[in-house]
Amino acid sequence: MVLSLFLAFLLFFGCTHERDNPYDPHGTNYNPSLFPSSSSLLSGLVPCMHTAGCAEISAEACFAFGGQRVAFCPAVSSSSLQAAVSSGSGGIYNSSSSSLPDVMVLCRLSDGTCPLVLISQEACGTFGGTPVQSCAGSSSSNAVFVSSSSVPLSSSSIAIVPSSGSVVPFSSSVPPSSSSVAIAPSSGSVVPFSSSVPLSSSSIAIIPSSSSVAPSSSSVPPSSSSVAPSSSSAPTFACAMTATTGTVGVAISPAPAATCNGTAVTAGLTWTPANFIPTATGALAITVSASSGICSGMAAQCGSIAVSAPTLACTMTATTGTVGTAITPAPAATCNGTAVTTGLTWTPANYTPTTSGNVSVSVSASSGICSGRMAQCGSVTVSPTLACTMTATTGTVGVAISPAPAVTCNGTAVTTNLTWTPGLTPTAAGNVSVSVSASYGVCSGMVAQCGSVAVSTPIVACTVPAVSNGSMTCGGQTYRTVVIGTQTWMAENLNYDPGTGNSACYNNQTSNCVTYGRLYDWSTAMNLPSICNLNTCSSYIQSKHQSICPSGWHIPSSAEWEALMTAVGGSSTAGTKLKATSGWNNRWNGYSGNGTDEYGFSALPGGYGSSSGDFSNVGGGGYWWSATLSNSSTSAYHRFMGGDGSHVESSIGGKSYLYSVRCLQD
Repeated sequence: MVLSLFLAFLLFFGCTHERDNPYDPHGTNYNPSLFPSSSSLLSGLVPCMHTAGCAEISAEACFAFGGQRVAFCPAVSSSSLQAAVSSGSGGIYNSSSSSLPDVMVLCRLSDGTCPLVLISQEACGTFGGTPVQSCAGSSSSNAVFVSSSSVPLSSSSIAIVPSSGSVVPFSSSVPPSSSSVAIAPSSGSVVPFSSSVPLSSSSIAIIPSSSSVAPSSSSVPPSSSSVAPSSSSAPTFACAMTATTGTVGVAISPAPAATCNGTAVTAGLTWTPANFIPTATGALAITVSASSGICSGMAAQCGSIAVSAPTLACTMTATTGTVGTAITPAPAATCNGTAVTTGLTWTPANYTPTTSGNVSVSVSASSGICSGRMAQCGSVTVSPTLACTMTATTGTVGVAISPAPAVTCNGTAVTTNLTWTPGLTPTAAGNVSVSVSASYGVCSGMVAQCGSVAVSTPIVACTVPAVSNGSMTCGGQTYRTVVIGTQTWMAENLNYDPGTGNSACYNNQTSNCVTYGRLYDWSTAMNLPSICNLNTCSSYIQSKHQSICPSGWHIPSSAEWEALMTAVGGSSTAGTKLKATSGWNNRWNGYSGNGTDEYGFSALPGGYGSSSGDFSNVGGGGYWWSATLSNSSTSAYHRFMGGDGSHVESSIGGKSYLYSVRCLQD
């Protein structure tokens, strides 16, 4: 049965050829001695000389390809054949002949001829043909036949390789036979080999391309050493990146994405550059490698980007400015388009100009990705600044404001070429605004406001038309004078009504002014504005402060009072020595409160008054103002003598109290 099928196969493939070929059984020149028997049909190969070369193939194949059987193939043909095989033709199956048998193929010649007979891939190459999977009109046009021209089939031989790529191995438990033939019907099923029909090295198995491979009988199990193409392949690690540009220090965006076999991977990755953050400018290639999963150890190229340096920018809309004043609206800085407000150094500092003219404004960053970079903001036209600072809050008509206001031009002190309004010496009482203008330098023509002062009408001190030995005349009243030590004192309490301020006779009785002199609060005695009873007004006090005393005389300071105490032997006994010999009340024990008046000072007990209009202690005590301030803005030093004591006490009293005044010559 098998032999009959095989003969039919040969008749089918040989019917289209010339009938006069001696290898053709139906030809007129047929020579049976030249055709192999059925037992050696596939195993008997003959040298066949073709116009393109010589190869060992079956006699029927030699006939089909129009070749001529020869005694042997020249060595050069074998060499050419070997070269053709080594270079690989057709790519249908590529394997070393030492381990796998030759591949039997259909072969299309260079002239287009495609005989329906299988020959080895070697022979096809030798004949200058091209292995193909089909020849027109062949029912087995998609078959691929694997056999060996020189090695009998063994447990490792490949028997059938359909074009679909599946392989059916032969069992090593079935010994080869010389007559086994298996032909697959067109229905696509494979006829299993029977264990009772041994296979020989020349056995044929043909499988159409559409056929499925059925296993052989249980007596012919597949060999464990059979060779089959591997269906496994290496995993694919890939990286996709759409970004084309980047910035130093900023992560690439959109971020590149890695996949392993098409599945996104986010962990176990090492990026170059690290975290896909560029560190240098220029063209930069991005790569990624995996350290876990099935793609571990693999790397992928993501592409490249053009990296630029980070950009520090400054925007300023202001076009003008003033020396010493921050530019407004303030300039704004950004780093890669994001606002930056810290870690910035402005020029000029705090965008506050210090000079006039055209001033350039710039900014530099000291932190973040823009650290070390600088940006120009533009320039502003800066006007010079004339400024005036005044600390005084009060003034007196006809008296220079003290301390004097200070003037600067662009922060530099100016003392000349200034014009004051209404002048540093007020000429009218009330709230007076003070201003100054410059007539020289970069601030020339500019005006600055200094502030305002509360100006009061001055107290007109009594004049001294004449000073004679031991006396002086002031305001129509003559006062005795006395020299004690190096000082010249009035020997009487001052009795002068300035017509302003707060002064009075004790109990508002004129007779008391004649006897004890007039009583004054501190600001009136000092000839200062009444506000000075509440404020220190230290800037108004001069070293020899005239106050309401006559010209050439002044209210003594606390230090000058102390000099008097020293001159009379100390403050502990000074009371007795300086008090008048009459006018003092007796002491509590009945003794006289009068003094000895050894130096002619003639101190009298004028008592004191209060801001509420009350009076007290006339005849029992004397109180005299000094020009020296205490630590409190509302009090000052004074001297006190009591009728029942021999000492002179230095005390502090509220400025609103009314005390006596003694004048000391300058």
